[in-house]
Amino acid sequence: MRLTRRSITLGAAGAASVLVLAVGCGAAGTSGSSPPSHNPSSPTAGSTPTPLNASELAFISHMRTNYSFGPGVSDRDIARFGHQVCTFRESGNTQATAAKAAASSWTNTSTAEGEAMARLAEKDLCPSELPVQRWHVIASYNGSGTWNSPQFRLHDGPVRVTFSYSGNGSSQYGSDNFMADLVSSSDDLMIANDIAVSGGKTTTLYPDMSYGASPDYHLGVEATGSWSFTISQKY
Repeated sequence: MRLTRRSITLGAAGAASVLVLAVGCGAAGTSGSSPPSHNPSSPTAGSTPTPLNASELAFISHMRTNYSFGPGVSDRDIARFGHQVCTFRESGNTQATAAKAAASSWTNTSTAEGEAMARLAEKDLCPSELPVQRWHVIASYNGSGTWNSPQFRLHDGPVRVTFSYSGNGSSQYGSDNFMADLVSSSDDLMIANDIAVSGGKTTTLYPDMSYGASPDYHLGVEATGSWSFTISQKY
């Protein structure tokens, strides 16, 4: 599904100005203050547009690689959006607020995708605004036998899964198969596929959230014994 810009006004916390995100390929800037000098401007009649710099080109490339945009969205629209995210963050707004605002500025975009877009803008255009990343537990489960968890939402980035299991066997066959996966509507990441009575380790998985893929996953376990899982991400 293609993304298009829609009108959204971002209020800068503690500031008199507001950021107005553009629709389609219209211009965007700040109300009550001059736009940053690095913000690519729309050309006026007879003028030559400021060339996009290396950071802007990198941001545009990352955005177009991960998301599908409608034909009315130009490279300058994307670069302008990235600078607006940076200005919003530099005005004292949290990344969570910026993520919601970023998601609201495009059609067909979830909050998780907005967060990923905001992080791309920070990484490529204003790295000083990137928050210090820490490991957070997304979900933790203990149980036995075959089971599917409720859905949980992952961030765009590597996932660390720590698991252990025991009693996975029978007197007749010895050890049984132990399988576990993280599953979304469009992705299936294998955590384990063992034939053993007991075991465990920490593994890193890479969910695919490109082109609007779902960030909602669940844990699927097939076992005969007891098990525990801890799913974490750094953000």
